[in-house]
Amino acid sequence: MKKTSATRVAVIMGGVSAEREISLKTGLEVVKGLKASGFIVKSYDLRDDLEAFFVALKKGKHDVVFNALHGPGGEDGQIQGMLELLKVPYTGSGISASAIAMDKVRAKEVYRANQLPVAKELVVTRALWKDNKQNVLRRKMKLIGDAIVLKPIDDGSSVDVTVNPPKAGWEALITKLLRKYDRILVEEYIEGRELTVGVLGHSALPVVEIRTKRGTFSYEAKYQDKETEKLCPAPIHPKLTREAQSLALKAHQSLGCQSYSRTDMMLHPKKGLILLETNTLPGLTPMSLLPREAKAAGISFEQLVTFLVRDAMKK
Repeated sequence: MKKTSATRVAVIMGGVSAEREISLKTGLEVVKGLKASGFIVKSYDLRDDLEAFFVALKKGKHDVVFNALHGPGGEDGQIQGMLELLKVPYTGSGISASAIAMDKVRAKEVYRANQLPVAKELVVTRALWKDNKQNVLRRKMKLIGDAIVLKPIDDGSSVDVTVNPPKAGWEALITKLLRKYDRILVEEYIEGRELTVGVLGHSALPVVEIRTKRGTFSYEAKYQDKETEKLCPAPIHPKLTREAQSLALKAHQSLGCQSYSRTDMMLHPKKGLILLETNTLPGLTPMSLLPREAKAAGISFEQLVTFLVRDAMKK
C-alpha cells in the first residue's frame, strides 16, 4: 500500500436520492478529515459529476474511492458493482451485503436465518393493496397487532417512516406511501428504548441510546431536532451493553458487511433486544452517531476515515 501522503482518494457524495442533503454533509466532513490526515482528496457530487468521476477513474487518477453516498444508488450495491467492474477499491461493504441490507425484507430473512430477534412484518405491494385492501386491513394486519410502523422497504435515514399511527389513519397512510413506492413494510411496533451500535473492523463500538421528544428517531429527529439526546455510552446495564454489541456484530457478520456498519435496535421492557435494521454506510456528519461512538472509544474522526480508506485498500 502507498503511503498515506501519496494516496489519492475520490470522495463520492450527493447523488439524487432522498438522502442527498445528508450525503453532502457526510462527504464534506470526510473530505476535511482525509485532508487533515494527509491524503490527496478530490470530491465528486454524483448528481453533477458522474461522468467526470468515471473518466478520472479510467485515467487512473484515484487509488481508492470513499463512498459517502446514502440511499438508493449508493448504498444498495449499484455503485459498488460499477467500482468492482473497474477494479477500483472502495470503502464500505460489497455488492451483496449492500443490496441485502438496503432491502429490509431480505435483511430480516437473513437475521431470522441466523436466529437474530426481529419484529413481525407484512409486505404490502401496490397491486395487493389495489385488489385486496380490505383483506389486508381486516385479516393480514391482525397478525402484526394494533401498533404498527410503516416504512419503505429500500430507503434509509427514516425517510417516509411513520411510527405507531392511529388505527383510523392506516388506510390513508398506506395509500399515500404506495403512490410513491411499489411496496412497503408494515412492521410490528416495538415499544421501548432506542439503541444503536456501530461496528468498526471486527469490533463493536460503544452503545448509543437515542431519546427524542418526537417519540421516535425520525429523519427530522436525526438531523434537525436539536433537542434529540444521543447518550454515549448508553446508560444501560453492562450486561445489556454486551448483549447489544454482540447483536450488532452478529447482524454485521450475518449480512456479510465489511469495514463498518451501524445497527439499530429496540430494548423492549419484556422481550429484550429486537433488531430493526443495519446501515452499511452510516452517516458521518457532525450530528451522526457512528463518529460519536468512535470518539467514545478513543478514535478521532481523522483516525476513523483513515481506517476506512486503509481497510478498503486491503480488499
